[in-house]
Amino acid sequence: MYWMRSYYPLGYESTWCSAIRCTEDGGYLLAGTASFSQFATGFLLVKLPYNGQIEWWKCYNPLPSLGRVTCLEVVGTDCYVGGFTLDAGRTAAVVMKVDSASGEMYWTRLYGAQQAHTLPSALHKRDENRVALAGRYETLESASQHFWYVGLDADGGVETHRTYDYCYLDGSSVKRAQGTGIDIAPSGGDRWLLGGNLTFPDDPSNLWLVEVTQDGDLCSYMRTGGMHDDQMTAMQQVDDPSLHPTFVLCGFTRYSSMGQFDMMVIKLQLVAQLGGLVKKGIMWSKAYQFQGASHAYDLAQTTDGDLIVVGSAVTSTDSLDGVIVKLNSSDGMVQWVRGYGSHQRADGLYTVQPTPADNGFVTAGYNTGYPIREFIDPFTNQVRKQRNFWALALDAQANSSDDDSCTRVELPMPVPRDLDWDPHCNQPPEPTMDHPPLAVRSLEPTRSELVLTERLICE
Repeated sequence: MYWMRSYYPLGYESTWCSAIRCTEDGGYLLAGTASFSQFATGFLLVKLPYNGQIEWWKCYNPLPSLGRVTCLEVVGTDCYVGGFTLDAGRTAAVVMKVDSASGEMYWTRLYGAQQAHTLPSALHKRDENRVALAGRYETLESASQHFWYVGLDADGGVETHRTYDYCYLDGSSVKRAQGTGIDIAPSGGDRWLLGGNLTFPDDPSNLWLVEVTQDGDLCSYMRTGGMHDDQMTAMQQVDDPSLHPTFVLCGFTRYSSMGQFDMMVIKLQLVAQLGGLVKKGIMWSKAYQFQGASHAYDLAQTTDGDLIVVGSAVTSTDSLDGVIVKLNSSDGMVQWVRGYGSHQRADGLYTVQPTPADNGFVTAGYNTGYPIREFIDPFTNQVRKQRNFWALALDAQANSSDDDSCTRVELPMPVPRDLDWDPHCNQPPEPTMDHPPLAVRSLEPTRSELVLTERLICE
């Protein structure tokens, strides 16, 4: 069954979905954020059966009152939700464990540090009872940003806690990169690959990959990029006939001559290591130019071994639409492109998961509410348009059985361009590792039962 739905609770200013995962019962779990007012947000979970109708919808209000969901992981019948909240003037990471079938909350933990912001961006299964957390650790005194890796036990206790810094000597001074940890994936055995972005002073943003053991010890690393700003948003290990761990990364780059951001996808392998550097890793790297600016936010390997990439693109005047692109895994060439959205409104797809039972996939993000309403973002104080949870269950060709003629956007095939990158980017010495103090505190969020409205997008 293939469908397209928008979900919005009555009385809330805005909601948006950050992550979706398939559950053992054949349904889906969506995690995101609800804005109650300028001064209050909550963690949202939506449980959908296979047909996309609402099974349950719950809101968890963290303490203090401002919170935002960034990541989600399902391990068996358990669900781990990651995000952050404001705590004593700092952002602190929050991880919540709930039952995926009922929404019952087992525990909620806050992970904070004095004189530092902790911001999670990814969760991944370590084993049947534990998860690994990755993100950004930002020290307030120096405003430096580090990759952050935390290994959690079954009760949310910290087993491993490391940060990774990247700097090199430039004459008599030290140049330090601003590193943003984005995603994490297993790389074989007990090793993990952290992937994110590096920005040196007066230099464009590049990609940085750090391979660590499950205990956080550094194994290898690679910096790659070109003369333009490159931003990574997601990473996934994919099946490959070779014996080497293979990964696909997506994001966006300013590679085009138009100066706008274009979708970016890279496929690489962890092949050989020499002096701590990953060698000959990049298999192909491409930017995909649409009519207007475009961004890739997530990707997945399909049942036929190829790739689905989701994101957003400016497709017409004053219109930002959700975009789905099917790529050949072997060379990154485009098989087809689909667009979904609403005229002169903003829509985007943030997350995607394959559904092997029917060879399709499910994707989610947000669509702008109708009639259009505005609200004040509590974290930025900026005026934004109201958003609703948006989920699409599609077949292998990104088609829905719902009548979606009014939401389908006709898109030309994007122009793929090979990226001319230096795989090592003048590698500095080995990154430094640190084990800063980390305070763990239990939270007891309240839970709200929401009045939820569901509709087809085309209504």
